[in-house]
Amino acid sequence: MAKRLLLFLALIAAAACGGRTTASKPPLSILLVTIDTLRADRLGAYGDAKARTPILDGLARQGVLFERAYTPVPITLPAHVSLMTGLLPPAHGVRGNGAFALRSGIPTLAEALKASGRRAAAFIGGFPLVRGFGLSRGFDEYDDAMSKAACVNYDFAERRARDVVIAAQGWMNANAGSVFVWVHLFDPHAPYDPPAEFRTDDLYRDEITAVDAALGALLSTWDARPGDNLVVVTSDHGEAFGEWSHSLFVYDTTLHVPLIIHGAGFGAGTRSRAAVGLTDIGATILEAVGTGGRSARLLVRGTPWRAPRLDATLDRRIESPASRKWASPKSLECRRPENRWKKI
Repeated sequence: MAKRLLLFLALIAAAACGGRTTASKPPLSILLVTIDTLRADRLGAYGDAKARTPILDGLARQGVLFERAYTPVPITLPAHVSLMTGLLPPAHGVRGNGAFALRSGIPTLAEALKASGRRAAAFIGGFPLVRGFGLSRGFDEYDDAMSKAACVNYDFAERRARDVVIAAQGWMNANAGSVFVWVHLFDPHAPYDPPAEFRTDDLYRDEITAVDAALGALLSTWDARPGDNLVVVTSDHGEAFGEWSHSLFVYDTTLHVPLIIHGAGFGAGTRSRAAVGLTDIGATILEAVGTGGRSARLLVRGTPWRAPRLDATLDRRIESPASRKWASPKSLECRRPENRWKKI
């Protein structure tokens, strides 16, 4: 953990020095979109013939699609903390929703990008990521306003993707220059309640379709901004429909997530088969803005990483007395595209 913390602190220091940017070329703007509970195999770009996701599929055609992207933990808050810190849950200490918060002293991606002169804003769609859980550090704006629906537990308080996007669009229109914008869309998370115009007999896919439409509006506003930019779209974890339980196990139904990167030299129409994790995204963004880091760009170019990818689910000390009777599942997966072994 200490080694990775020192690396992230070094990247923040490099970001503060401005990277490779010059006075004549403004710093790269970054849009990060995390779509909660989105299985990769429910997108057309990942082979789902029933998908209605033209915006995400089009973005994949224009950028790089990672076929083997994985979350380190199938739980909303710990997964996002791993994305924003580059650390695995045992290192950052956040092991579940609601009962944990990121402690001070662990640097975040937002702090690094703000240190380089960008304004930073986050727009949150679900309660597990509200500011009290520690991810607001480094953001100039952290919009987590949402209301609790009748007869719904507060941990499921959310707002629809279109409402999150409207808030993000307003901020982007009011803030010129280089920015880091994180948009979190919670809709595919249970309970499934898609807007009427998207509703069929497959409510989970309908939620994804609604998110795709909202993403189209968001990208229209984003693309109208001047200057170079980078777009990263991913998910915190997948979903289980009878195969295995959501949040408890380390099987690919909940670990396999989409990852699409567009702009900043990530070539159009590229598909990478190397295994990559959410913990690689921060370093990839920081490399793109000129501060170094072990970027997933290396995997696109065919440079192998020796270290396997690690997943870990709920710590056995939390959740319920029953959970203390079994060990916390873990898995290791080889990153090399020609070697597909996974050990649980």
